[in-house]
Amino acid sequence: MPSADASAGADATALPSSDDKKTSQKSGKEMDNIMRKVNDLELCQNKLFAQKQAALELLVGFQGQFEEKDKELQDCLSNYNRVCKNLKEKSDKRNHLRDQVKQCNSSLTGINKILVNDSRRAAVSVKDLLGNYHSAERAAERGYSSKADPNAYNRNDATQLRRTMMGGFGSQSSPNLGASGAYGQSGQGDVATPSPMPS
Repeated sequence: MPSADASAGADATALPSSDDKKTSQKSGKEMDNIMRKVNDLELCQNKLFAQKQAALELLVGFQGQFEEKDKELQDCLSNYNRVCKNLKEKSDKRNHLRDQVKQCNSSLTGINKILVNDSRRAAVSVKDLLGNYHSAERAAERGYSSKADPNAYNRNDATQLRRTMMGGFGSQSSPNLGASGAYGQSGQGDVATPSPMPS
């Protein structure tokens, strides 16, 4: 017949104590909490991964837009540099043309002054020539040739003409004198031959 101690040990082994139940329940709750935290971490990780993927997609899109805008900027800078170069060339041409216009205006002013002076000298020369011509015509009317210079006659010609005019100028004037006989019988531009003095 078994003893009482052996039966008591067998009862203790077969039926767990209350402390063991509490420990088991506590361990189960902690395991549930750990699993719940693990699930939360997995969900958070998945969420962060999705956000990361979205951020990468946005980054790729922004990178493409940046490259496109950078290309547009480079094109704008190239156009700006080309326009500045053309503007500088046109400004240089304008300044060169302005200098040429100034030089031309100065030249025209000088030419105008020269033409005015030449015109004045020409007018004076024409006036002198007309005066000499009229003097020659008046001298021709008095018996000199209109083609000869009145100042070119020598003293003998003047003396001979004066004697002729004193002796025969009047009712018996010489036909070689006057406007009709200004060029003489030969038609040359010499002094008209005076008629002989009347006897």
